[in-house]
Amino acid sequence: MTPPLTEPIGISTATAYLTKEVLARPNLTIAISTFTERVLFSRDADGTPRAVGVQVSAGRDQTKFAVSARREVILSAGAVATPQLLLLSGIGPAPHLDDLGIPIVRDLYHVGRNMYDHLCAGSVLLRAKPQYTWDDYLKKPLQTAYALGQWMAWGTGPLASPCVQVALFIRSDDQSLPYGPPLPTKDRTSGPRAPDVEIAVFPFSALSRGKGLAPPGSYGICIAPFQPQTCELRHYPTTIYKCIRCATHRPQVSLHYLADESDVNVLMKATRFSLNLARTEPFASTLQLQNITEPTEESGSYWPGDADPNKVTDEQLKAFIKGSGSSAFHPTSSARMGTDGNTSVVDLELR
Repeated sequence: MTPPLTEPIGISTATAYLTKEVLARPNLTIAISTFTERVLFSRDADGTPRAVGVQVSAGRDQTKFAVSARREVILSAGAVATPQLLLLSGIGPAPHLDDLGIPIVRDLYHVGRNMYDHLCAGSVLLRAKPQYTWDDYLKKPLQTAYALGQWMAWGTGPLASPCVQVALFIRSDDQSLPYGPPLPTKDRTSGPRAPDVEIAVFPFSALSRGKGLAPPGSYGICIAPFQPQTCELRHYPTTIYKCIRCATHRPQVSLHYLADESDVNVLMKATRFSLNLARTEPFASTLQLQNITEPTEESGSYWPGDADPNKVTDEQLKAFIKGSGSSAFHPTSSARMGTDGNTSVVDLELR
């Protein structure tokens, strides 16, 4: 997954779209350190609400400003903040808006529902032989400086590659792959040959849901299903998206991770497959593998990477997934697009 680089630069959303030419446009104003608090509405002659601007401020209890739109308001705040702003603007499930004391502009049940996310099974750590990880560049200043110079001067070297260097896309019901004992799973793919699991291999890794680093000399394998059922919020009748009456406050989101047996089974099968993959050449030659049946003090963070894929139990894998699983930070679909207002938030033109 090494990208071809013509220039030694990285691209972000800002640098890709807010170029010097765009920033020079007289009709563009960028407000930084500014919160959009809600969308402002007027009503057409027939009572239909129409967005006419936004209310912004520099923070809670700061002066509020109204910014008017001549043509349209485009709300693009991500899968979490978009439904939060809609709710703060009076668009969402009427009972929830009543609880918050927010005047109802449009009763729209699916605001904040239907959200999907990728749940990673946690980092499956593997001991790597010397020279096969990024430790020389993460721990040694001279090597880091040399690699940085390569990237800045020629766009080459290890820093020119992405952190995910290898990725696999597989189907959890492919009987030709070493998944171990049969486990019931639901087919949520887009077609008979479409994958439902992504496996990514990293030359370094993090632990404790991103709060710690792996031991030196580690490869990390991340496993994530494409469309887990337990992250599709509309399947749960409880209040699942609670919005606090302030744009500067974080909303409460419950994704019900691993509540569905099929999601757990997909992750267990993919984790066992990853253990088998690590013991397949040429990958195996880069690793220092053990084949144990129980976690030990020595194995530490390398469990279940050290586990014998043919002897590790489903219960052991399930315990690892539930103890180490974390979001891949790919939430989507909380303001669902569709043709029916009873099942979606916006139409096919995102209105």
